[in-house]
Amino acid sequence: MALFLGKASYPVYALHMPLLLVTLAGLQIIGARDLAPSAGVALAFVIGVTAIGYAFDRLVDTRVRRWLTARWLRPAPARAAAPVAHFSGDIGAPSL
Repeated sequence: MALFLGKASYPVYALHMPLLLVTLAGLQIIGARDLAPSAGVALAFVIGVTAIGYAFDRLVDTRVRRWLTARWLRPAPARAAAPVAHFSGDIGAPSL
C-alpha cells in the first residue's frame, strides 16, 4: 500500500488541481447548484485522482524518464588514459 501511494503521490500533486477544475466545470455544466461536494463525491474524487496518478506514473512517467535517461545520460566514450604527473622527489618540475 505504501509503495502504491508513494508511486501515486507526485502525479496526484501535479494533477489534482486540473482534475478538480474539470470536475467543477462538469458539475456546472450538469447544473449542480451546490458546488460544494458531498463526502461521497469528495471520496470518489480522491480515489479517482489517486488511481489516475498511479496510472500516469506507470504508463507515462516511468517510460519518459527511462527514455530521457537513455538519451541524455549515455556513458561517455572511452578515452585513452592521460599521463599522470609524478614527482621524482626532486624539487624541480614534475616528470611525466
